Amino acid sequence: MRETSNSLSVLNSQQPKQFRGGEKKVMKKSLSLLVAIAMVFSMFATVVSAAEEPTAGEYLNELGVILGNQDGDLKEDQTWKRQDMIVLLSRLFGAEDEAKGAAKTHEFKDVTDKNYDGYISWAVEEGLTKGKSATVFGFGDELETRDFYAFILRALGQDVDYEEVDAVAVELGLAPEDTDFDDIPLRGETYVAIVGALKTEVEPGVTLEQKLGLVKVADAVSSASAVGVKKVEVKFNAPIDTAKATFSLKKGTAVVNISKTTFNEAKTAATLEVTVPLNGDYKVTVSGLGLAEGKDAASFTATEERVESISIDSNGYRTAQLANMNDVEVAVKLLNQYGEEVSAGVAGDVRPTANAGTGASYASGVVTIKDILSTVNSLTLTVVDLKFAKSATATVTVNLVKHVSEITLKTPEVEEGKSLESNKTGVILPFEAKDQYGNAVTALKAEHLTGANPPIVFITSPEISGVAIADSGKKLSFNIAAFNGPKKLFIQAIVAASGKSHKIEFDVNGAKSINTVSLIAPATQFGLGEQGFKVELQANDQYGNALTAQEIVDLAKMTGPEADRKLTINTGNSSVFTVGGLTKDGDKAVITLNSAGLVKGSGLLLVTVNGTVNNASQTITVVDAKEPNSFSLVTDVTKAVKDAELVVKAKFADQYGNEFKGNNNVVTVKVNNDDFGTGIAGNKTVQNLIDGVKFNATKHDASTVVTVELYNADRTRLLDSATVTLTAVKSDATLTYEVEDLGTLRAIAVTTGTDADAVNTPYAKTVKVVGKDSSGAKVALPASVLNNVTLADDKARVAKVVVDGVDVWKVVAVADKEGDSQINVHLLKPNADIVVQQANFKISKAAPVVASIAAKQNDSAVTKIAYSTPATAITLLTKNANLWFEVKDQYGVAADGAGNGPTVILYKTTPNNVVSTISGNSITFDANGKWKITATSGTQTVVVEVEVSGVAD
Repeated sequence: MRETSNSLSVLNSQQPKQFRGGEKKVMKKSLSLLVAIAMVFSMFATVVSAAEEPTAGEYLNELGVILGNQDGDLKEDQTWKRQDMIVLLSRLFGAEDEAKGAAKTHEFKDVTDKNYDGYISWAVEEGLTKGKSATVFGFGDELETRDFYAFILRALGQDVDYEEVDAVAVELGLAPEDTDFDDIPLRGETYVAIVGALKTEVEPGVTLEQKLGLVKVADAVSSASAVGVKKVEVKFNAPIDTAKATFSLKKGTAVVNISKTTFNEAKTAATLEVTVPLNGDYKVTVSGLGLAEGKDAASFTATEERVESISIDSNGYRTAQLANMNDVEVAVKLLNQYGEEVSAGVAGDVRPTANAGTGASYASGVVTIKDILSTVNSLTLTVVDLKFAKSATATVTVNLVKHVSEITLKTPEVEEGKSLESNKTGVILPFEAKDQYGNAVTALKAEHLTGANPPIVFITSPEISGVAIADSGKKLSFNIAAFNGPKKLFIQAIVAASGKSHKIEFDVNGAKSINTVSLIAPATQFGLGEQGFKVELQANDQYGNALTAQEIVDLAKMTGPEADRKLTINTGNSSVFTVGGLTKDGDKAVITLNSAGLVKGSGLLLVTVNGTVNNASQTITVVDAKEPNSFSLVTDVTKAVKDAELVVKAKFADQYGNEFKGNNNVVTVKVNNDDFGTGIAGNKTVQNLIDGVKFNATKHDASTVVTVELYNADRTRLLDSATVTLTAVKSDATLTYEVEDLGTLRAIAVTTGTDADAVNTPYAKTVKVVGKDSSGAKVALPASVLNNVTLADDKARVAKVVVDGVDVWKVVAVADKEGDSQINVHLLKPNADIVVQQANFKISKAAPVVASIAAKQNDSAVTKIAYSTPATAITLLTKNANLWFEVKDQYGVAADGAGNGPTVILYKTTPNNVVSTISGNSITFDANGKWKITATSGTQTVVVEVEVSGVAD
């Protein structure tokens, strides 16, 4: 089809005016439309062998292009007749009524069915057919490919005799030279081609079926309304392209976050799910569909959520085994104006009354009726919400207490690509359960599994223990003991009340061990004097499964007694490099190597799996010491309004093209003026541009060119240079504001003091706002833009505090809250207008766990250091130039020894191999020699070798 479409395009642009239509009557339709029609028929020749798609005929039937006979038969296995193609053309042109009602003017003698006289006369008048001769139309003849091309040529205004069709179609590039003009395609094959052509764009954003008026395209938003407490339905006057539609929702000037968008099957409506309850006046705007201004939006009003109706379950259940009297529980739903169950806190004073028992109470969707006699089989329950004046009454059948009647165990959950292994705790076991009434039991309680006579009894293989509830009772869990070799284990659940049982069997591999290893050739160079050079180690267990980095480190036991170590790591040339240790680096297990510092050359790194013949080796070469050789400037933002701050940083590379993170970068920073208040007079030499140089804009409409030059250590040679232009822009109406994503906040216990006290925690997040100009480029804004921050619910606290002399707003999530929340950020525009934007975030109650761990000197990672001032204590959880451990949790908070961040245990190993814990997170070295400092958090460990000197004898 693409070739045909292109040839038609060339044909249209290059052929003389006579061919392009002239003044023939056929040009009642636009030329582009005729070319589009021609595309349909040209496809018949190229797609006649296409596979049948029944839905193609059905689709054309829905459009009214193909009607079929009185029985609905679309005749897909039949061929076309010449007169049928005339009818199809009239439908595609939207002129069937005109054609059908046209007076007979044709002179063809072979048209034997008067029903076609109007159609054929219309086609002759429109110049779409000449017949096979002056008196012969070819009525009843099967349509050949030649006939299709004849219609194409006529649609394009070409006056071609029937016997000339083949040659002219090839000559004009409409048909390939090898076209079989005598071929007779089936209708079903051509239906597929027609649909393909109708779906093709003939103008930007407009398909042929739309151009022909067969399918209406939405040109307006017809309405918007709240259909749920957090749902908005947007309707269109016709189907839309859902892939292109983008929605925005505002309440006044405040942007409402849309968390999810779904469309109906007809693509005429979209449902927007938002993160906060709707209440007030809103406007929804749709972009991406090319809708005209005024037709691209709709406004609506949402009323505050209320109780609109009450639904009472017709069945109640006793809460205990049948006795003289029992309490009965009945499920009650309070429904809002949208038919949803009302949100927590919406319902008012809900009061139930029953015609039996000693009283009734309501809590969390359940009415409890006290002291119902064992002889009572039904009762009448009335529930009233006094706040909204809504009530309901129902007759409730009293049933025996619900209990689990059957349970089906599912396959234990295992990480994809992994196998179930021994020595595992908390293995998740899904299940399905039902009560005696056939209702699904979605969650079990601890009492279902415990007590002298538990309702559900588990019989298991001896290796399995501790079957318990998990995921709030929605799943079960169990433990597997350590054992060697694979085994088939089982778990059987027996329901005491019904005697029904279910048993599953599953294979479990024995305890993992390292079986094979491989070393990955380093992608970077190992420089003379470099410490902590990393070589990746990969390993498989005895079952052929790849081990994770943490598993390799744990199973290798390289920090334990030598007799327990699973690996032996040796260097073939200790004068070139030595082995530091085995550690986890991100998702990789790495062996750290240390250059001896004096000799370049090569040596063999050999890793052997103890107790086996399996090993891996890699030749390691130490080259010239790494030095900074080039750099690139890192400037995410180069524009600022007055009083805002910009930071220019650099990323360095060594002479081998790899990233360089050392601290001996000799850099000169130059500015061509001081409009930004840089405070730099002439040149400024800095030793480290990784942390950046700050520039403050002091004017509007000013710019400064910052030049950065990199020299060698003694400043005798210029290695690299770069410039960046910083621009101060006006804070005018073209500038838009954007609140940066807050991510996930940890729910913590907040003090009862002021809001400022509450946000005085590393777990508070700073609210940041960035501007964007008309081109979409970021623009730094001064702190004064952020005027105020208010809460949307009770899940968080906010306060304005001073940090490094600057006012900032911080938000902290409070304890026992979880889920989605948001804050309202009030932004002060230059014209003094306040714009309110909503910033969304998630709250998690998950306890801190280690996400990353590294040993560092300032910002540089280390595995081996020299320390010559041992009398000075080093605080190991505070950033310093000597040694510290950066241990961060999933919230990005580093351990500080004061309760923030993950828990860290610190160990020291003295030169004579005495191991002990480090108290107080600081250490003073009291002996010369090699020390080892180990930091452990969760399953992650890092070890640093410290060569201590200077201790007095």
